[in-house]
Amino acid sequence: MARVRKEGHVPLEQFATAGKCPIDGSMCKQMGFFDRAMTLHVPAVMNSVDAEQCYDAVNHGATSLAMQAYGMSIEQICVYLSAMCDMVYHVKTAFKRDEAGFSGDLVPYNPDQYALVPLSYFNGLGQGSGGAPPAWQVVSSLMLGAYKHRGYGMSSRCAWSRMVKKIAAILFVDDCDLLHMALCGMISLVQFLLRVQAELYFWARLLQVTGGDLKPAKSFWYLIAFKFVRGVPVMRRLSDLPKFKLYIPQHDGTDVAIEMIDVKVAKKTLGIYTRPDSIPKPVSSKDRASPQLQSMVEKGSKWRRRVDGSKLSNRDRWYSFFKQTKLSMGYGLVPTMDSPDVVTNAFQALYFMTLPALGVNRYITLGWRMLP
Repeated sequence: MARVRKEGHVPLEQFATAGKCPIDGSMCKQMGFFDRAMTLHVPAVMNSVDAEQCYDAVNHGATSLAMQAYGMSIEQICVYLSAMCDMVYHVKTAFKRDEAGFSGDLVPYNPDQYALVPLSYFNGLGQGSGGAPPAWQVVSSLMLGAYKHRGYGMSSRCAWSRMVKKIAAILFVDDCDLLHMALCGMISLVQFLLRVQAELYFWARLLQVTGGDLKPAKSFWYLIAFKFVRGVPVMRRLSDLPKFKLYIPQHDGTDVAIEMIDVKVAKKTLGIYTRPDSIPKPVSSKDRASPQLQSMVEKGSKWRRRVDGSKLSNRDRWYSFFKQTKLSMGYGLVPTMDSPDVVTNAFQALYFMTLPALGVNRYITLGWRMLP
């Protein structure tokens, strides 16, 4: 994979790779997609679609073709995939370890050779194995290539360099945000939504070809559309939008509708709470914290509630808070649209409530605190 990255063969949409993280994808979606749609006042759709068991459901035929396309030899591929097929899995619970195990059934294919043909073999890449992430990355990269080859996705032109970049999605392992944006004034809203449906359906079919499927319960979409009130653009709310439904296909042949979310409602995608109308604006310290900031503070509050009833020593509590909880709370701070005053007030209130759990008197006066 290091050579693939060096040669520039990792798609722009892939954020589960070295040097990138979900926060980068969230910033790209917030500033490169939501803000652009609100600046140009053009219809746009973001589909948040979640793949079901992407590592465990990948078809080995698709994996082999993807690995060969990225330059791996057939011998290396056979070693990896045959191990996934032949491996004996043992289930370990709190009671004991299953000694019998389970695996695919293999029979000799030719007595004169050592080749084996599986009667019923396991697909998937092995959840937790070191080969699963790069294998899924090459499979999903080919899916992105086929998706963009059909002309799907959106184009973005840099205002300074005039360079055009085509981006189709924000992809991090099994989490995917498909991006769609209408060209300025060229098609109606209904025509644009029909195109979005075709693109979403094609992505779902690509995933099914590789052995996966989309989860309807974890999939949703935003529709960004505007109306002009006395010449001022206003983002249309859910009640003002057309009653249009987007469908995703399932393995059983049925089509399931996914939920459309109001632009004022924040949903968690790529680990970050975002919403289309969360644009940077002047705010004061009295403004309410954003959903993302609230979720960060809730992590600290949850830690305090759990520690209050524990038997940990103060030393262990300090270690737990500063080496684990505080780092977890800081994740996702960059994409937030809160003012520094709002962030400071929220965390100061949290730290004030946390001090007793750390064995510190929070009402100690300044004079005692400044003693040498």
